[in-house]
Amino acid sequence: MRLTSVTLAVLILTGTAVDAATPLKAIRYTPDITVVLGGITVTPQNIAEDNLAGAVTLVTAGTYPNGTDIIAYDHLATGDQLLTFDTDLTLPGGLTVRPGDVVRFNGITYTLEFDATANGIPLGVMTDAVSEIGPNDLLLSFDVTVTLGSITADDEDLVRFHSGMFSLFFDGSAAGIDPSLDLDAAHILTSDGRLLLAFDGSGTVGAVNFTAEDMLEFTPTTTGWELSYDGLAEHSGWFGAQLHGLSAVTKPPPKPVVPGFDPNSGGGRAGSGVFPGSTRVFGMGTPNAVPGNSCILIYAVGPNGVPDSPPGSVDDPLLGTGGTNASGLFVDAMGNPGIAVSPRLRQGERIFAVDVCQGRVGQVVTVSTTPVPAASTLGLALMIGVLALMGLRARRVKS
Repeated sequence: MRLTSVTLAVLILTGTAVDAATPLKAIRYTPDITVVLGGITVTPQNIAEDNLAGAVTLVTAGTYPNGTDIIAYDHLATGDQLLTFDTDLTLPGGLTVRPGDVVRFNGITYTLEFDATANGIPLGVMTDAVSEIGPNDLLLSFDVTVTLGSITADDEDLVRFHSGMFSLFFDGSAAGIDPSLDLDAAHILTSDGRLLLAFDGSGTVGAVNFTAEDMLEFTPTTTGWELSYDGLAEHSGWFGAQLHGLSAVTKPPPKPVVPGFDPNSGGGRAGSGVFPGSTRVFGMGTPNAVPGNSCILIYAVGPNGVPDSPPGSVDDPLLGTGGTNASGLFVDAMGNPGIAVSPRLRQGERIFAVDVCQGRVGQVVTVSTTPVPAASTLGLALMIGVLALMGLRARRVKS
């Protein structure tokens, strides 16, 4: 594989299996051929959910013509689903897509989430893996080698498409994957940054053997590999098939946290943690270990005095964007503590934080100078005692 000067979003080298696979509650997938799994017939036009205890059910992911295969998939926390297809297709509502496009389906309507043509993906190239990190933040893999500006991505790689820019996120061969294999499915566990991956053939990586119906887990921080899902051990019907479109739910799922400001970071009134003149705010939300995630937005309440619903839809100005780290603390795009805001916060301004990845809106707080700390009970008693002693001395002097 080629060497590039691109700085990887995640440093990856050939690794060994040193971490236990993340416990999963369920996974969703589609096969490349019709199979029977857990007594349920699953076609390449279906998405199935496997509870990892033997039960498989079909989920509603739209209806598509025979001969149209779903080749990439992600199930989002909002309930929306991302899909790609292996052929040109006109969807209900009139949206026409090509195999490189990523479509968002909310259960009723289809919208274009990633426009392959507009973003320089050549005709004939398929997007065969997709996973969302956050809004305008996708992981993508293609069925052939593609050049995207200064980046060359092979079919065993993952690129990150974040706010209109591409970067290399996972370099498959550098992580030990045989370059002859194609990455067929991917899902990122945003709670810890690990990757769930499936390939189109058999191989060995980090002393772990796998086949085309298996799912591997890769830990970027330790470059460790584990077998997360053994297809044939779960369902004999996987024999001869490949696992495509993939999404997973961890067990237990991460508990969403309403984002809020740190009362100890800036000394704002009533513990708001924000104060006049500040260009950075601190707080906590749902943990997200993906570097550079942009889940947290900081808004000011607009002139109408009422927070917009949804946030930013009427007159609330956006002050800053950042994310959270693995501990849930607010961080900027470089992982530094706090989220930068502009312009500087003003006395009396009302602000609030929004977690767009979890759909949580924080409490509105008022920017204010630090109040004088209330006297403690012991301090108050000492003060009264001192005043009483001074009064006693004053009476003695007069007498």
